[in-house]
Amino acid sequence: LESSNLDLIVRRKLTKYALGGTIVDAYGNPVPGVRVSLPEYSVTDTTNAYGRFELHVTADSQRMVDLIAQKQGCQTVHLSPTLGDSGVNFSVKRTR
Repeated sequence: LESSNLDLIVRRKLTKYALGGTIVDAYGNPVPGVRVSLPEYSVTDTTNAYGRFELHVTADSQRMVDLIAQKQGCQTVHLSPTLGDSGVNFSVKRTR
């Protein structure tokens, strides 16, 4: 076989992963309306009235990802959770 006629097909197994948790304030109260995103997957969710969020992605491996949580009046939070983790619970601080 000549190298110019050789096609290499690589198949990766893709898996669906969920990533979720709860965001609270300094007093343990749920914070609704926080925009939570995984930039490399272009997925975003907004926390509900109970501070819960859930993101769904398809990836070739379970690994750490960059998560950003933002809300006006609060400090932006950057975390590195693992895909598949349903217990990403953390607090946000008011900027005042």
